[in-house]
Amino acid sequence: MKYFEVDRPYYALVKASTPSEAISLYVRDISDADDDEGVTLLELTVAKAFEKVKQSKIDSVGDALDVLKNFHALEPTVILVDASL
Repeated sequence: MKYFEVDRPYYALVKASTPSEAISLYVRDISDADDDEGVTLLELTVAKAFEKVKQSKIDSVGDALDVLKNFHALEPTVILVDASL
C-alpha cells in the first residue's frame, strides 16, 4: 500500500495501492463532485504520511485510535479528512 495526499478540493490522506484507487476512494468518500476533476494527488513516503498524522488535530482518544488503525490497515482507506467536512 501507498499513501496519497489530496489537497483539493478538500484535504485527505488516503491509503491505496495505486493513484487511481486513491482518487476513486476520495471521490466516493470525500468529494461532493461526481468525478475526479480538480483532484490533486501527491504520493507520500510512509514517514511523511505518519508525520501528517502526528501533526493532525485529533479531538479525542477514540478518534486517534481510529486514525492509527486506518494508517496500519491492510485495505485501502481514508485516514484523515479536512476538518471542515
